Formats: sequence, C-alpha cells, structure tokens
Amino acid sequence: MLSVLTGRWAFAVAVGWYAVVLALGLKRFLVWDQITTLEGAGAWSMLSSGHPHTLRWLLMQPAMAFGDWDPHLAFTVMCFAYVVGTALLLAQIGAITGRVASAAALRVWMFVPLAVLSLTMNGRLVPAFFGIALLVALHVDRAAGMPRRWGWLLAGQAVGLLCCAVSSGSFAVGAMAVGWSWATALAAAHRDPTRRIPLLIGLAAAVVVAGGASVLLFGKAWRYFHGDPLAVLNHGLGAYLLPHGSVIAVLGVMVWTSLATLWWWRWPAPDRHGSQVRVVIWASLVFGLFGYATLVTAIPAVILLGVLATVL
Repeated sequence: MLSVLTGRWAFAVAVGWYAVVLALGLKRFLVWDQITTLEGAGAWSMLSSGHPHTLRWLLMQPAMAFGDWDPHLAFTVMCFAYVVGTALLLAQIGAITGRVASAAALRVWMFVPLAVLSLTMNGRLVPAFFGIALLVALHVDRAAGMPRRWGWLLAGQAVGLLCCAVSSGSFAVGAMAVGWSWATALAAAHRDPTRRIPLLIGLAAAVVVAGGASVLLFGKAWRYFHGDPLAVLNHGLGAYLLPHGSVIAVLGVMVWTSLATLWWWRWPAPDRHGSQVRVVIWASLVFGLFGYATLVTAIPAVILLGVLATVL
C-alpha cells in the first residue's frame, strides 16, 4: 500500500489532473431541467407550496445564483468539490473501519475510481455520492466513540439528506442510513438510561425531517406512476420482471430482496463500526428494483469495500 507521504503526493496529482480536465472543458456537469425550469422561483413560494422538487432546488441554489453568468460552470465546480469531498470521507471511513493508521494513504485509491466514474456521468448523482459518504462517516465517527455534539450530528445528517435528495431512491438510501445510525445508537445505550433521552430526541428530529422530505419526494413519484406500485418497477431493475406478469414481478421482488438480505447478513463488515456500509449497499440493491439511479448510489460503498479488500 502507498505510504502516507507518497499517498498525499499521489492524491494531490490525481486531484490536479481532475481539475485540469474540468478546467479545459473536457467535461462539464450541466444543471438538469427540473432545476432550470424553476429558475427565478422564490424561496418562500417553493417552501410553502410543498413543491416535490423543493429539496433539489435548495441544493442547487449555489449554482443557480450564477444564472446571469454560467450556472453549468458553477455546478461543475460544485461537482469537483463533491468528488474530492467524497474521496476524503471514504478514506476517513476506511481508516476507522479498516484499522488503517492514516487516511492519507487511502485517499488516492478512493478518489481515482470516483473521478473516472464521474466523467461518464451527467453529474446529477454526484451530490448523492457525497451525501451518502457524509452520512456513513458521521455514523462511523460516532460508533467509534469520537466526540461529536448531537446538534452537529443532526446538522450533518440534514446536509447529507439534502445532498441525497437529487433522486427519490438515493434519498431513500440516505434515510435508511440515518435510521440505522440512530437505531444502533439507541441499542448501544440500553445500559445507560441518561443517554436515551438525547438519542430519542435526535431520533424524533431525524424522523420528522426524513419523513417530511419523503412525503414530498415519494408523493411525486407516486403521482408520476398514477398510484400503481408495479409501474414503479419500470424505473429500475424491476423492468426486467414486468413483461412476465404481475405475479412473477412480485415474486421476483421478494427473491431479490431475500438475496440482498442474505448478502447483508453473510458479508462481513470491515469491523463492527462499518455495518452501515452494508446497510447502504443493501438499501441500494433493494430500492434499485425501482430506480437505476438508486442502484448507482451504492458505488461509493462498493469502492470502499473493494479498496479495503484488495489494497490493505
């Protein structure tokens, strides 16, 4: 494995290469239509109307603030920061769960596949990569006993969920990660009643935030498919099941979910703090039946497990 010093230099060179590719315009991340059609909308009108794209609109405001200049260039800069940030977070997670002395030696291994992958994407899911990595990192830090105030933890989870809101499916994966984090915290505090009260308050706050956002996102998806649960399968891997009839589609969903659950129980986590990495992959596999974008959300977690399995 790369030494710490060599790893830092390699990471700097890789980030520099990625910056040059973007600066030369060889790759541009474009703001998608759902956001550009809302240009000029007021914050209060978006928040008060319950518009299904409110969270995505909020997330993209830093880019849209440059509407008179070049919002696509601003979004490209944002995606650069998201990719670098995701790699740093994955290295931090790997250092804790893989028991590595320093995250610096892992950064380039996390960054290169993410950067190369992003060059093949339109950029919409890049914020979700960062959001998932942030949620897992917050969980791993807390589970490993690193001091963190509950307010900052909730704020970090809110940011992570906001980044995941680019897709209903990636938001569902993020919500699963948040729920798992608070559930495991409550389970660990069963012997200390004094810790339960702040944990219950935090869990309630997380449920309110995630639940309210879910109503917006999944309500939109439900209306889009006219209330037909099987029609939702057309958006993901389930599309291969629908031509064979409703019964086969339902059985296929059950079998796929069972196999994903079996993998979740059998695949060892890097250590006990890394269980949430498996939760993210499980949720992406299951919800991936209903959306290909959700399946792609698992890629950062897969990269993390792959690096830990092959490089260490």
